[in-house]
Amino acid sequence: MHQVLAAVVGAVLSAIGFVARRWIRKDRLSEVIERRLKLVALYQKMVAAGLDDGDLDRLERRLADGPRKLCTDTKAPSNTTNDHAE
Repeated sequence: MHQVLAAVVGAVLSAIGFVARRWIRKDRLSEVIERRLKLVALYQKMVAAGLDDGDLDRLERRLADGPRKLCTDTKAPSNTTNDHAE
């Protein structure tokens, strides 16, 4: 009898906790759907551009390193043309 009562009390408390968490976060279903649609749009743009998750990881690392890392990654064009050669 105590086990059944404990199970019922646990289920009720967990339902109350779920409702309270949803109420505190105020995450409406429309907001969740909107975020997911934005992710789908981003994914479709990545596929169209030929990018994958590895490219995103590299971009994230470069951005985390800061602007000085971005500047040092690009190489200055070297003057290898022989315009003045005789």
